[in-house]
Amino acid sequence: MTEAIAEQLPFKVKTETSDRGTEFKVPLKQLATYYCDPQTPQQRGTVENTIGLIRQYIKRDTDLTKSKGLLKNIEKKLNDRPRKTLDFKTPYEIVTGRKVALAS
Repeated sequence: MTEAIAEQLPFKVKTETSDRGTEFKVPLKQLATYYCDPQTPQQRGTVENTIGLIRQYIKRDTDLTKSKGLLKNIEKKLNDRPRKTLDFKTPYEIVTGRKVALAS
């Protein structure tokens, strides 16, 4: 998450926890930044779960450079999917505070 994204959320973000990838090596200035320990995927439960959800739509060897529309579609599906950890609300509802009408 970038500081610009954190500022747009309707709630105050106090910390960020990242894995140890090189893309996360620069800590954010306004947020306390924590890193998962090496070789401990259990500390990244939400990330690992989300990767599993994405794998339902995209196979591992798919070239994503030509799939912008596909990625936006998957992003919408995942953000509109109720989560047990969110008391069966969707991530969209949590972030925006708006209700989502789910159709079957």
